Amino acid sequence: LTTENITVNGNRIQTTLSNSSLEIETAGAGTIELMSPTNIDGDTTITKTVGSSNPALDVDGNVNITGEILVNDNVFVKTLDSSGNFGLGTLSLSNLSSGISNVTLGFETLVNTTTGSNNTVVGYRAGKVIQSGTGNTALGSQTLSAVSSGTFNTAVGFNAGSSIISGSNNIVIGNSAAASTTTIS
Repeated sequence: LTTENITVNGNRIQTTLSNSSLEIETAGAGTIELMSPTNIDGDTTITKTVGSSNPALDVDGNVNITGEILVNDNVFVKTLDSSGNFGLGTLSLSNLSSGISNVTLGFETLVNTTTGSNNTVVGYRAGKVIQSGTGNTALGSQTLSAVSSGTFNTAVGFNAGSSIISGSNNIVIGNSAAASTTTIS
């Protein structure tokens, strides 16, 4: 079946004009219902202001997402396969390739991590430079933000351990604690 700009062929509906949109709309308060479990494959974009009284997407049931949720083209939530990684925040875990069990919350948290594992960071740019470090815990804005390969470091407080480049098994607590120290162990 072919109409002006739409073709229906078997179970496929498509537009016949290059780069044109396919719009599905209901009249009034009607809904579009998918009557059985449905997979949406490929990139999906929802363009609408999301509000609590009239959301752009309302889901009643389970949602299984593998990959990233982007907000304004920035990573908002990132999961990497079944490796136990979870990032919430713009650019969080954006370069991760094979690390496992990393958990982040904040802008640019673990942004340079490629193979690091078992790191937990919370705060603006916390753990930003960690690439291959393992077992680091950073809580606070810019904590452990210069560590690249250190392991098993713990920093709590604004800017705590922010200049540490390498070192292992350190505990740094307090506002700007060890902020000018580059190597300690």
